[in-house]
Amino acid sequence: MEVSWRTVIYFSLSIACIVGAMVPDLYEMHIWSKPALMISLLIFILLSGKWQKPGLKLLSLLAVAFSLLGDVFLIQDSDSSFFLFGLGAFLIAHICYIIAFIAFKKKTLDIPFLKRHPWSVFLASGYAGLLFTKLKEGAGHMSGAVLIYAVVLSVMLLMALNREKRVGPKSFRWVMIGALFFVASDSLLAWNRFVTDLEWSPIYILGTYAIAQYLIVNGLIMEGRED
Repeated sequence: MEVSWRTVIYFSLSIACIVGAMVPDLYEMHIWSKPALMISLLIFILLSGKWQKPGLKLLSLLAVAFSLLGDVFLIQDSDSSFFLFGLGAFLIAHICYIIAFIAFKKKTLDIPFLKRHPWSVFLASGYAGLLFTKLKEGAGHMSGAVLIYAVVLSVMLLMALNREKRVGPKSFRWVMIGALFFVASDSLLAWNRFVTDLEWSPIYILGTYAIAQYLIVNGLIMEGRED
């Protein structure tokens, strides 16, 4: 399988970001490589050519741009104010993804995924509720913001699942898997901050985050090019 230069650049930056976060002497590498990760995705979207759905392209750019802003704030995560700003930026990014997932699907006679599998709504809601109960004590005054974020994150995942048969199968798979990785990344980040420090946390948190964004953006690029 041929590996594109974009993939090589993106995952090289991902590795630099993770290594920089783990090795104190290389922390400056983390500081520049983490924003560079989302900047590379912005460039990839801009270089992806003409989309059949320009609105989808704009929402993809906005989602990645707010993710970039969130990354910049979270680099200063020793300050709770910056963490809240980062949380807010990622909240907007998820809302952009949600709109992208629901606004441009083609019409079909098939029954939507969520109507065929209503249990998925309860599963996602149950997971968000369970996670919040574990986080709220450590979150303290930020518990309300964390709850709102958990709800929006769950909705993002459900809307990704609901794209089934309304976009191309490859686009659906990439976005759906990316959404699952995003849930994993944000859950690990929250657990690491509010419950207990995770050993080798940069590998888990940043690794799942990098995969999530890569899959979602490329899945949306595929959809944007569909007739």
